[in-house]
Amino acid sequence: MKKLLLVFLFIPLISFSQYSNGYRDGWKKGYCFEKGYSCVAPYPPMAPTPNLTKGEDFNYKSGYSRGLLDGRAASSGGNSSRSKGVDWSKAYEYAPGGAKSQQMTNDAIDRALNERRSYNRGSSSNYNYSSGSTSNAPSINYSLYNIGMKKYNAYDYEGAIRDFTAHIQKYPNNDEGWLIRGLAKLRLKIWSGACYDFKRGADLGNEDAQKYLIEYCNSDGTPQKYASDWYNEGRKKAQNGDYQGAIYAFTTAIELLTSVTNINENDVAIVYNDRAASKRESGDPTGAIVDYNKGIALDPNYTTLWGGRGTAKSYLKDMVGACMDWKTATITGENEVAKKFYQEKIDEYCNNGYLKTGNYTLYSDASSSSEVLHKIKGEVRYRVIKKGWSYTLIETDNGERGYILTYDLGN
Repeated sequence: MKKLLLVFLFIPLISFSQYSNGYRDGWKKGYCFEKGYSCVAPYPPMAPTPNLTKGEDFNYKSGYSRGLLDGRAASSGGNSSRSKGVDWSKAYEYAPGGAKSQQMTNDAIDRALNERRSYNRGSSSNYNYSSGSTSNAPSINYSLYNIGMKKYNAYDYEGAIRDFTAHIQKYPNNDEGWLIRGLAKLRLKIWSGACYDFKRGADLGNEDAQKYLIEYCNSDGTPQKYASDWYNEGRKKAQNGDYQGAIYAFTTAIELLTSVTNINENDVAIVYNDRAASKRESGDPTGAIVDYNKGIALDPNYTTLWGGRGTAKSYLKDMVGACMDWKTATITGENEVAKKFYQEKIDEYCNNGYLKTGNYTLYSDASSSSEVLHKIKGEVRYRVIKKGWSYTLIETDNGERGYILTYDLGN
């Protein structure tokens, strides 16, 4: 009698496991309906009890159908659709992407079930194909997973990575942990790490991880492009004036160059120099200086890093700092072309000399019909802004700007 009772108790548990698995898969699909690959569904709620009076059953398809509707409702900010009197036996037809909308059919639901079975066949646990349940599999505590999801959705990707790393260490066969950590790394442009995680998730049967692996990575879990590819792409974008695109490409190149064991510091310094130039020309001289500093720390003999930082400082009107860096550039490294260029910068912008003693005229513009601003008498300290053949734009110590005959300039 006791054995018979246990059999009757066990059969509903096996059947509910099928329903629960279907609900979980359907809920995630419904939550991310029409949101594209960037959508990451939170962990689904516990499956409800099948409503037999409304046509539901304990099988996978019935759970999947109900999960689709509830996931869609949760995604749109509404409540679940459990109390709306839906005929659950046909709910999949009306669910997001359902057969009625010509996007989800019985075959699609069957494929989802087969994917779940395929995943469990590849896992180390024992899968019961008739019941949809896994025996001898450790239960998963999703506390770290849920904390990580909250951080991910709050754009705290670094925090999410830490939490999902701890989660993966406990449950290395949880495919979703690998997926979400890979997405967090992707947002931070940690390409090699993201591809590794997508590969692990895909190997565990995660469909979304497989999609990201195909889109961003090689089949072996390495990034699709090498650092040199990203660097060359950045150079082309910068030459075409697409500085934001260049910054993105240079950032990726830096990440790939620094993800290996033996880092070539000279190569990294070169990319920092180019990214700094793109930041500077895009209107972010402060960010450029940060990159120049990083590059100089890696290769202090790189002429252009010093000179470029000087130019960035000049954009911030720090002419003292600019002239010092340009001067350093003229005595650093072996790039004679760059040294000559920065010496010309010094001659043009850092020559705080004096006008010859006497009376000179300061003009409003460089033309013979320009307005006379006033007569300069005696010695006046000045800075050359732009030197021309006939007229030179200067700025005096009191901040006044105007044009003077180039002939009248001192040495």
